[in-house]
Amino acid sequence: MKLPNRKNAIIEKRKLIYYLLSLTDEDGKSKAEYFRKVGFNETNLKDFEHALLTIASSNEVKTIEKSKFGIKYIVEGLMDSPTGKKFMVRIIWSIDKGKNNPRLVTAYHV
Repeated sequence: MKLPNRKNAIIEKRKLIYYLLSLTDEDGKSKAEYFRKVGFNETNLKDFEHALLTIASSNEVKTIEKSKFGIKYIVEGLMDSPTGKKFMVRIIWSIDKGKNNPRLVTAYHV
């Protein structure tokens, strides 16, 4: 199964800047260190967003978790980086109750 409504997936710019690429965010720091190491940063946010969306549209959902807030979908795949390195990434998407489009929750190297 593919991520539902993947063509309408939402990635908030602030999620990329202040979480996945933030070296000062307590929860995002280790993710930021890795993503920056492979070449993602504030100057190529569109490339980072495109790489995350490509994983969402090209790969099967690995796990589905239901909660009181909605449904989480875990998708894994090989991501291309600006340095030319390919690496395995796990991306968690959520379709919140009352919503139709998946939104990015987190992503990290596996």
